[in-house]
Amino acid sequence: GDLRARFHTTIAAEVEGRITGISIEEGGAAEKGAVVLEIDPPRRKLDVGAARARLAQSRANLAKEKSQAARIRKLSSQSVASEQQLEEAETLLLLARSSVEADRAALGVEQRALSDASVSAPFAGFVAERSVQLGEFVQTGTPLFEIVSLHPLEVVFSLSELDTQL
Repeated sequence: GDLRARFHTTIAAEVEGRITGISIEEGGAAEKGAVVLEIDPPRRKLDVGAARARLAQSRANLAKEKSQAARIRKLSSQSVASEQQLEEAETLLLLARSSVEADRAALGVEQRALSDASVSAPFAGFVAERSVQLGEFVQTGTPLFEIVSLHPLEVVFSLSELDTQL
């Protein structure tokens, strides 16, 4: 029979970028959740900052459009503003709301990318093989490293049909 690790997996990049840090070398032990390598987190932090700024702009625009729409509604009720002006104001308000939602989602995507830039061990084990080097550029899906847990081990063996009869 053979001994085989129950947990043995290849970890692939979930974001693209340059490998900027390697915390655990081949053969090194990794605790569950320990960062094994990093894919340019400073760039991801800049992307998160830019997404936050876009969201702040969208929120400011939404506040402006809410105010404008309220003014046009009031003027329309007094027959000072046309129906077309009211429709335009309502449309701009809807677009501003949509922009806030889109920018909120984009911020979530950038925050996820920042989290994914620090590649961690999914379980405690040993880095059996590292497939990338410091400074190397990787794409989404590029294999980064293999991790193996030696606890527990499984015994794998074969029995012929004759051996299973009592």
